[in-house]
Amino acid sequence: MAIDPYSNCPCGSGKKIKFCCRDLAPEIEKIERLLEADQRHACLEHIEQLEKKFPQRSYLEMRKASLLRQLGRADEADALLKELVHRDASNPVAWAEAVFLVLDREDQEFRVAVELLQRAIEAAGDKVPPVVLEAIALVAQYSHALGFPLVCLKHMHLYLQHDEENRDAFVALLRFQQSPKVSPLIKDSAWPPSLEASQHGDDKLSDEDKQAYESACEDANAGRIRSAERALTELAEKNPQSATIWHCLGLARGWLGDNPAAVDALRQCSALEIPFDDAVEIEALAQILDEEDVETLDVVEVVFPTEDLEQARTQLSASKQVHELPGDYTTEGDQPPPRALALLLDRPIPENADAVTFTDAPNIVARLAYFGKETDQPARITLVVQSDRLDQAREQLKSISGDVLQDEQSPDTEDGQPKVVGQVSLYAAPFSERKFVPQETSADRRYEIIQDERRQKLLEVWPEGKLPPLGGKTPREAAKAETADRVRLGGVILNMEIASQRETVSANAFSELRSQLEMPSPVIPEGAELHQIPLVRMTAVDPAKLSDDELLSAFMRAGTNRFPPAIVKLGQEILDRPSLTAGDDAISSEEVCGQIAELYEDSRLALEWNQRAREFSLAANASCAGNDLFELYVRLNRGEAEDTVRLLQHLMDQHGNEPGVRNAVAKVLQETGLMNPDGTMARGKEPAIVTADGETEPGKIWTPDAEAAPTGGGESKIWVPE
Repeated sequence: MAIDPYSNCPCGSGKKIKFCCRDLAPEIEKIERLLEADQRHACLEHIEQLEKKFPQRSYLEMRKASLLRQLGRADEADALLKELVHRDASNPVAWAEAVFLVLDREDQEFRVAVELLQRAIEAAGDKVPPVVLEAIALVAQYSHALGFPLVCLKHMHLYLQHDEENRDAFVALLRFQQSPKVSPLIKDSAWPPSLEASQHGDDKLSDEDKQAYESACEDANAGRIRSAERALTELAEKNPQSATIWHCLGLARGWLGDNPAAVDALRQCSALEIPFDDAVEIEALAQILDEEDVETLDVVEVVFPTEDLEQARTQLSASKQVHELPGDYTTEGDQPPPRALALLLDRPIPENADAVTFTDAPNIVARLAYFGKETDQPARITLVVQSDRLDQAREQLKSISGDVLQDEQSPDTEDGQPKVVGQVSLYAAPFSERKFVPQETSADRRYEIIQDERRQKLLEVWPEGKLPPLGGKTPREAAKAETADRVRLGGVILNMEIASQRETVSANAFSELRSQLEMPSPVIPEGAELHQIPLVRMTAVDPAKLSDDELLSAFMRAGTNRFPPAIVKLGQEILDRPSLTAGDDAISSEEVCGQIAELYEDSRLALEWNQRAREFSLAANASCAGNDLFELYVRLNRGEAEDTVRLLQHLMDQHGNEPGVRNAVAKVLQETGLMNPDGTMARGKEPAIVTADGETEPGKIWTPDAEAAPTGGGESKIWVPE
């Protein structure tokens, strides 16, 4: 690689090589060639020789620190970088190298990396070196994995500000925005709130403070978040009644990864005299970031050895309170797979599967796994259960198994307690117990039972449970308490509603819950511009009052951020407008229907919307293979053998020669367990896909040009031809 003397010097000075490290140019070229060839040891030796001739040269020290880090000599790299930044704190490359080092070390807090990155960005100014951009990308990647969603979103946007043509970065951002696991409250939190759009009485700020606020926002937008946070802290102390300043300060602290401080600022904001809906949304965001509010129950594993696994399995299977799950099982790593999996139920499975109701359907108490004898372990049955149901599950299992199971094995834990294998949120725990519905039960009846269970727990069980976010009060008590408790309750309900958006129970049940607790439903502020309306309140917009352009803009925003209720409501209005669905620039009605179909958990509604999409495809003389593949997936999940055979035959006869269709059919069959990865048909598989709790899920469709997650969200399942 030839070195261009007029390119930026890799030492981080911001100057051209010709005017900075000109004397080192030949050596820089040699070092970069060694790095490209991955000759790290040779490169390190060469740098150490050069240091004798060129002492305290930033380029050599940074490359050396990077090599020491990569070769596992982290302490040496750390000492070298500390010396370098102490001597030259304006070097952004050195700070970026320090970011990489912290992210590589398990003994360092993630916030330290964010702090060091801020120093790199501040030192870089308007000219951000590639290595600093790399550090921004890495912080975004790590923050997502470590549970800092505000850091992740902000740094993805920051990266694209400097490299807007980077397709990988754009796709990563799109996947984040479309992820159903990311709250729309997070997705709306990438930019500082505007004073002009504020409904919080911030017109009382002095002109000087307004200017200072705008300057802080400019710093935050440019990535100088640490500087913005300091300025906002001073402004908040000076203007303690300014909700916008507190709100922005909370976001800035969240962007820096300081969640406890972010929560404090956000709650300072929600406690002010601001509209109730604004306070609830800010409180709900605080709850997402507040680790102390997320009190959990453990999910534990208990082991019962047995001398005769097959006898134990036979005896348990004979009980009507144990349901063995069909299928072949695999595990990750070197762990052997279980011989079988089963569900432990609180009462017998009803004899008549088609007549089963919500009342008589048994509850799933625990999961069982049967393992054969291994070199270092006896044959055993493991019981995985929520900790508050452990005693019930133990007694039930012992009662059913008799003497075929030995005493519970001492767990390999320091305190002698059962092994913790997971957690469930304490205030979501009542919803974690699921009804078991026999597979022979029709898909429609199964869905109705699941819906009845959700409604019953939401409207009858949940309001009576004491919740940590409410200070130990029940929702019903908090609803009758002071405004602060009502705001907290509103935040909890909003987060629950968001988490269940894919479940159509949320459409009416949460409105009913708010009415029952005498909590107000969200409203749109009078005179609010469409782009100012929070994403979570888009369902309160009357789409009939929107212009065509406004409707399309709102629909695109809902789709980009995967907000199902708004997609359905706005999409239905689009389909009712000939001005949008006819003519050369028409919106594809088939695509709108397809997006809506993918959102419904109720497979009946999914099939209805998919049929509408198919009809639009046929009317346009376009292939309906994608619609047929979607229906195939849903029919397989519903266990409808005749329709499955019909669709398979239709796909092969009518679309088999279209590019990609045969591969797509094979993927559907593999996803549903009817075909092995090698193309052979699986044996002993049941035609319907039923989750461990008896619940079905419709499939997900994506197209080859949609590399990000589909508008419907979730992981891509099926490949549809062009």
